[in-house]
Amino acid sequence: MLQTMIEYDLSLLCKKTDCTDEDITTKNVLKLICSEFQRRKNLNVLLTDNEVCTILKKYLKNTDELAKYTKDPDALSKLEAERAIIRPYLPLEATKEDIINFVKTLGEITPQMKGKAIGDIMRHFKGMDMCVDGNLVKSVLEEI
Repeated sequence: MLQTMIEYDLSLLCKKTDCTDEDITTKNVLKLICSEFQRRKNLNVLLTDNEVCTILKKYLKNTDELAKYTKDPDALSKLEAERAIIRPYLPLEATKEDIINFVKTLGEITPQMKGKAIGDIMRHFKGMDMCVDGNLVKSVLEEI
């Protein structure tokens, strides 16, 4: 469904005749993402929404890495614009506070139970159609 939505948005942009600079940037980013969909399709990989999210997160991570090494303000603003294009397609991400509040409902967690607790937390947020960073979950459990 997510793949279809991205491809549909791209098709609308391609049909548009009076494109702004923002439209052109959006079209270029979506073309790049769709090319990855096609590459995986050529490898006979059926893309689920989770795999599409992984592709989008990888794109965001790459732009973050580029931003670390870029000093040019124009390039940085372009990278931020690209991230702003991708973010709406991703599900909400659980915050540290969300994780802490859920952990409180689990009761006391002993060191032996941490592995099971991490799994329970990850399943809880994925069941709510939210992304959750496993490293963040682990750090929250270490703090408690």
